[in-house]
Amino acid sequence: MPTETKRQRIVWIGNGMAGMRSVEELLKICPDSFDLTIIGEEPVRSYNRILLSSVLQGEESIDGIHTQTNEWFSDRDITLLTGVKVDLINTHEKIIRTNQGECMTYDKLVIATGSTPFILPVPGIEKEGVTAFRTMQDCKELVKTASSYKKALVIGGGLLGLEAAKGLIHLGMDVDVVHRSTCIMERQLDEQAAELLQNELQAQGMNFHLGKETTELSGGERVNRIHFSDGTSIETDLVVMSAGIRPNIDLASTSGISTNRGIVVDDRLRTSAEDVYAVGECVEHRGIVYGMVKPLYEQTRVLAQELCGRQGLVFRGSTLATQLKISGVDLFSVGDITLKDESKTISVMDELNGHYRKLIFEADRLKGAILYGNIVDGAKLTELVIKETELLEEEKQQLLISQGSQAGQIAEMTAATLVCQCNAVSKGEIIKAVQIESLNTVEEVKTFTKAASSCGGCKPIVADLLSYIQSDEFDEEIEVTPSLCGCTSLTEAEVVERMYEKELLSLAEIMTSLSWKTAEGCGTCRETLSYYLGMMYPEYHLKQHIQGNAIRHSDGFFSVLVDVGEANQQAEFFKNLSQLLQQFTELRVMQTKHSEMQILGIKEDELDAVRGKLGVAQTTHSGSRVWMNKQADLSRCDCTQDEAWSLSLELHDLFRFVQMPAETVIDIQACTHGNAEGDLQLIKSVVGWEVLIGGQADSQLFYLMPNKIELMEAVPILLQYYRQTAMYRESMLNWINRVGLVHVREIVFDAGCRFDLNQELEATRKRNEKQFNSDHKEFV
Repeated sequence: MPTETKRQRIVWIGNGMAGMRSVEELLKICPDSFDLTIIGEEPVRSYNRILLSSVLQGEESIDGIHTQTNEWFSDRDITLLTGVKVDLINTHEKIIRTNQGECMTYDKLVIATGSTPFILPVPGIEKEGVTAFRTMQDCKELVKTASSYKKALVIGGGLLGLEAAKGLIHLGMDVDVVHRSTCIMERQLDEQAAELLQNELQAQGMNFHLGKETTELSGGERVNRIHFSDGTSIETDLVVMSAGIRPNIDLASTSGISTNRGIVVDDRLRTSAEDVYAVGECVEHRGIVYGMVKPLYEQTRVLAQELCGRQGLVFRGSTLATQLKISGVDLFSVGDITLKDESKTISVMDELNGHYRKLIFEADRLKGAILYGNIVDGAKLTELVIKETELLEEEKQQLLISQGSQAGQIAEMTAATLVCQCNAVSKGEIIKAVQIESLNTVEEVKTFTKAASSCGGCKPIVADLLSYIQSDEFDEEIEVTPSLCGCTSLTEAEVVERMYEKELLSLAEIMTSLSWKTAEGCGTCRETLSYYLGMMYPEYHLKQHIQGNAIRHSDGFFSVLVDVGEANQQAEFFKNLSQLLQQFTELRVMQTKHSEMQILGIKEDELDAVRGKLGVAQTTHSGSRVWMNKQADLSRCDCTQDEAWSLSLELHDLFRFVQMPAETVIDIQACTHGNAEGDLQLIKSVVGWEVLIGGQADSQLFYLMPNKIELMEAVPILLQYYRQTAMYRESMLNWINRVGLVHVREIVFDAGCRFDLNQELEATRKRNEKQFNSDHKEFV
């Protein structure tokens, strides 16, 4: 009886939002691959910390903000330890020690210790009635205090401080807000928007004291007054500290893990210690510490891929968007609103309706935006900021105008527009969920799609979208992604996801596990599944795809592709071909569009003779490899083509045994006199090598490389990223349009990404070539 392989143990230190979300993401990819242990310092299971302010405001219940049930952990065999603090990590022995004296080993460790509230270092902070607003216990204490006391003071006029203040007003308290700056939410708003917000919140019952610096909290055992540097003071029964947060790095620092403002991580969330990762508010990435949900959730997706051994996905930073969760306030801010020398702004103030919007541009790209009063365009503006879309002058002006009814503005949003930034849920996904699942309430939408389930800022837009879907004005048709083929109801993406999740190793396993309707499948699914198996498992690619350039056809015969070569070699080739046609009468010859010959009608026992006679260059199978097109129309040209031929040979050797998502034609020209129209065009001009993607009519300039050396550094990385992230049979042009030209440029020219992609390409190429040479010595 075979022995069961011991599963690796992953331990999470921290069961907050980032920690638990990374567990969920890991379970989507490889649910049965690890033993999971989660350690939380708070004595309760995980909950949505951001919704604590909604609890104070009466919009959520304490029990309703838990993210998982107790059964969720037991059903997945996850060990959850609450009320336990980790004191030390021994990164050399891979052991952690808790405050209860217990030692625990790990194979991989994730630090998700979050952040701690900043408590002002002034006299009196130890008094009763002085608290932070960070944990579920803090929230319960505030509710209890409000039943006995009536005067509250919040230190901090930022996002969380204002939401806490609103919650205390809901609990019946008189609330003062003290802020060191002269504007509230100064990191997200300009003076105009801050004034509009302050006026609205004053009307709701908040009293503001701006430009105040706290020096002391006085009273007996309980605080009863707060004092400021200008000599003034305010009477109070409760002081809530909400003056910011600090990454919780003490454990990492004392354990010898590199820290700065946060725990320093790379683009894959790896720390300085081997097999130790960090995620969430405790992390510092490229010098930035994030405290918003969206970037933290983006980190968790990368971390899950890394823990499961997947390559390609990296975290390179995030665009921040802010929305205040206070009833009666419509406020949205996205991107960088700080003004630089190169910044240009346009703004409009509608005093009649109390609406304001400000847009910040650098050149022709939107860098940041502030909306007050009408925030429906927030999703569209966020998309423009993230994609760095170049805008015409009239398009910039149009962004200042919000036309039509609320339903009309919702209708103008494209299906791909993200409604929920935290969970990356688009308008189209919500519409499909509502229609397929017959959803009728925002809570149902939240359950099925996760939209509005994190920070809750998009909840009003989700409600507006739901009302629009249920109205007579709704007439949109959302394209449903078709199934892979008639053999299954699953889409191609769903099939691939399940192949990874279940670690399926063969066509038979896939078709059995995923309940294929036909036992043997069809040509479409067999070919597609074979491609993905080859990408997932190198040994499958070596066994099934590397066949000396021989392709098996449905009639049982094989074909091979032969590069005829230069003119002085062609006479010998055609002589040998003529002899083969006389020897094997079933053979047929077809000229391809790439100046190669396809020899068809070869029986399996004839393959060796045909390949040996023609000197067939061994390569990966046709239809998913790189082709070199060196025969461009140069009839009007006297330019030397030596460099183009050299490039062609280098790229051919590099990708000879590398599988591609689709047939990829590379046109290489050492001057501009030809008519290049390949999937990838490399054209030498007077200023350097132009790299274009797509056909002649619709090609896009990817980049201009100054010389051949830099060209050969970039092009293999571009092709490797394409082969890792494209769908099967997806052309380079369709791929670049789907994932975005700017995004691909960032990947290709990022030093860390380039190094990783190059390592993966080299490993694939060398492994395949070595295996092929071992299996086909007679042709090498």
